[in-house]
Amino acid sequence: MKKLLLKVLSVSLVIMQIVSFTSFAAIQSESDSSGNYFWYENFASQGLTASSKATVTHNSDGSDTVTTSASGQYGYVSLGTVDFTKGPILLSYRIKASAAAKAWGALHIGSPDVDMVVMPKLWDGNKIMGLEKNNASADLAQNTVVGNENGLKETASTSTYKLNTWHIIQVLLDYDSENQILTVNQFADSKPLLKADGTQFSYKLKRASGMGDAMSSSMTFRFYVGSGKTATIDDLMIRQEGNISLDNGAYISNKTATLNIVDDANYDKTFTYQKSVNTTTADDYALTRYTADDKLLLNGKPVTTKNTENYPGSIVLRNWLEQSATTDFFIFKLTNPDAVKSFSGKTVENPYGLLHSGTTTPVRETHLYDAVGAYVTLDNGKLPSATKKLEFTLSYKDAETIGADGVKIEGDGISIASQKLDNVYTIDLGENNLATGTEYTITVGDVVKTYITTGEKPAREFAMAECADLDTAKFTNGDAANVTLTKQSDGLLYASNRTTGLGNVSYKFNDTFDFTKGAMLVSVDITYNQDMTWIGDVGQLFLPNMYLGSKNIGYITGIQHYGVYGRSADGGRVKVTDAKGKANTVKKGDKVTLRGLFEYKSDEGKIYYTQFADDRRLYKTDGSVIPAYSVDVTEDVLGQNPVLKFQGRLFKDGGLIINNITVTTVNGITADDVLPLTSGTATAEIKSSVNFAQDAPVSAAAPQYTNSAAKSDFTVTKYTSSDKLHLNGTAVTDFTYASENGKFTIGNLASDGEYVIELNDKTKISDIAENAIDTSLFKTGGEGLIKTTVLSGENKEMKIGADGKIPTNAKKIKFEFTKDYVTSGVSLGGKSASEENGAYTFDFSSDALESNKTYTLTVNGADYGTFTTGDGVFAVNQPSITADGFGSVYIQNTTSADKTVYIIHAGYKADGLLTGVVYEEITAGKGTSKTYTMVKKPELTNAQTQKVFVWEDFTTLYPLAEEFSK
Repeated sequence: MKKLLLKVLSVSLVIMQIVSFTSFAAIQSESDSSGNYFWYENFASQGLTASSKATVTHNSDGSDTVTTSASGQYGYVSLGTVDFTKGPILLSYRIKASAAAKAWGALHIGSPDVDMVVMPKLWDGNKIMGLEKNNASADLAQNTVVGNENGLKETASTSTYKLNTWHIIQVLLDYDSENQILTVNQFADSKPLLKADGTQFSYKLKRASGMGDAMSSSMTFRFYVGSGKTATIDDLMIRQEGNISLDNGAYISNKTATLNIVDDANYDKTFTYQKSVNTTTADDYALTRYTADDKLLLNGKPVTTKNTENYPGSIVLRNWLEQSATTDFFIFKLTNPDAVKSFSGKTVENPYGLLHSGTTTPVRETHLYDAVGAYVTLDNGKLPSATKKLEFTLSYKDAETIGADGVKIEGDGISIASQKLDNVYTIDLGENNLATGTEYTITVGDVVKTYITTGEKPAREFAMAECADLDTAKFTNGDAANVTLTKQSDGLLYASNRTTGLGNVSYKFNDTFDFTKGAMLVSVDITYNQDMTWIGDVGQLFLPNMYLGSKNIGYITGIQHYGVYGRSADGGRVKVTDAKGKANTVKKGDKVTLRGLFEYKSDEGKIYYTQFADDRRLYKTDGSVIPAYSVDVTEDVLGQNPVLKFQGRLFKDGGLIINNITVTTVNGITADDVLPLTSGTATAEIKSSVNFAQDAPVSAAAPQYTNSAAKSDFTVTKYTSSDKLHLNGTAVTDFTYASENGKFTIGNLASDGEYVIELNDKTKISDIAENAIDTSLFKTGGEGLIKTTVLSGENKEMKIGADGKIPTNAKKIKFEFTKDYVTSGVSLGGKSASEENGAYTFDFSSDALESNKTYTLTVNGADYGTFTTGDGVFAVNQPSITADGFGSVYIQNTTSADKTVYIIHAGYKADGLLTGVVYEEITAGKGTSKTYTMVKKPELTNAQTQKVFVWEDFTTLYPLAEEFSK
């Protein structure tokens, strides 16, 4: 049996390297169901055998040159049986002619003596002739005799050959054993051999008899050379293909990368051979450039200027892979599957290639989708908050080792792993939504990347570090030679050996602060672990500074040997009146909470900061308040993480214990307006308006407020249960008032009836940023109406009669309810109300209340209560004088009887003496409201002033007039 030489062929198919010999029989025995049929000969052992009238020369490079005499013959080599049962077989060789030649190869069987396969021919010096059936009307060729009616004919292809140049001739042999038809598809130089019409040369062969026997017979390869011609052959190969794909990646060097085409056929992989039909052009692939930190492929830049060099085993991108840095990388994607095929027509299984200079990633393609399945992309580096699905396509190689849980998204309380299908990993957020302006971490294998979502950041109720989290590693120590932090059970022990200057340590919070949600209150609990005093000639200092990123935005309250100190805008220290201890009295074990309040005013572009000790504002020793100082800031500063920096010295005899460092949002305080009444006491719980997380520490979640209210700031009224509209209450004056941490109480109330408690000045109870409590009205008993207010035309509150009747000259009636009680509207006798802050107001300026009428208040679609108007009113407005000098007055008479009055117009000299007077009797009809104008006026020749009066009669001379709106 002939020896089979295994050899590596270069991509250029010019340089050959001899490797080793393996027997054909041994390779056959390794065949399995996946296919690995492989036979190779480079003639280095004994060369072709020459037929008569032919000479075979064995060349030093391992090739054979065949020269024929005038009648022409061939060289040949025995192959044994070719196994066509494994699937399509590729037969190929390299051929070169140094002069015009006619040369071709064929598979031959000895009995009967026929050529089973005829391969494309070198012809007439530069043509490559293809073979096709001679009889165009026949379905199949019956033999391979050229020119025979039932045989083949030669036709010039669109390809040519060059002298003294190696060309590759290939045919794919696909045998249908059931129908005994052999299909021969023809290739030249690893490309389909094309006819003039662009179709590939191909023919089907079926012998009249004995086709099956012939295909299973021992075969010989014959290399024909035309009469008196010379041609050289090398690298005769018969093989079965595997599946092809692009190599996992390629290294970029000198702007060049070679992406290899891989055949997974499981014969000896040391061979390089014609692996594919590669016709790739710039239109057949996409190339995207990524920066080294974009390993999840979320922010790539398409490359539009592209070119390639194609080889059967590789795609070369030469001298044009521009990189902004050597760590940039590219993802190659074959978008046209037909551009790289096996000879049997299989397309590549892995269309991706990673082109890199050292930066690698398992990801080959990434897609983000919104709720309707539309593509979304990063927005200025931010992850779209509308993202609902993330899809990562990994390299096949990495997908073998990365499980579904190795691809996930985490953040804001969610942790969702992917679903894996082959090499595609899909993260479906389902019912979860990405919060806006929030950090999320995406993990794909060993690639971990954190992105911030688009949009405004949701309210961050607090950014904090409790004692349990105060790892010293989270602090940056700018003076490690003198300052130490030691974690212990009650906090961090801060010690400083520095005797001059100020050493510092800083803590950076993990999140940014959203000033649109409120003010930022920074606090830290301090326990003195040593007595405070002068040490030598130097005073002790502990001065907390607040930064956003690197911008100092102000100070929180400091400590000095004297006790608590304020800070001035220029960094100086200001003595205060109400410090934690006075000179030499601050002792070990004393505690204080140092606080600073930072409020951003966008219209000014400033942050104002105010200082506190515990819950107290700091005052100077002269009694004046330490003012709120301001710092100019820009928008980019607001987006930086808060940093609390401690500067200090001389805490070496015990130091300070730091605990409960918090950054807390302050945005008002609230209290439920329905108060439980227990044992004669109504209790109002005060809470922060900010919704803190359930696990928030008390130091962050406790409402930060001041309460300067006294008993005199409250009004308490008692109503019977039948008085649904609270029109006829009884004032309570003997109640008690007490203020405690987080609540206030109204006591000494009877157990019967319903109480309404009104805080007359809401600012008396306000948060530390001076935002007043959100309500001033409270009631016992349950939800519903708290207060009814009747207003005159001048919006002055009118008293309701003892009988509970509302006067008919009321212009507005306002009803105030407990929070969230009203859900579907308020109406009064079919009339709608205007609403503002939970108060519903009915306006009767244009349609006056009727006398002696019952009105029904409807709330949430049901009758809530009723009130009745009185008998009407008689009212006289302030008289006036018209432009033409006549007395005039507006009179309202909504009673059920006429009313007679007198209007008097008088003139006076400068000394007050009367110059003239006239009067008229006026009858204001019942149920009327109008202006009455006199028809005469007094003698005014010497008058300096005029006056108009309205009297009830001339007996009692009772003046009638008040100012009200018509």
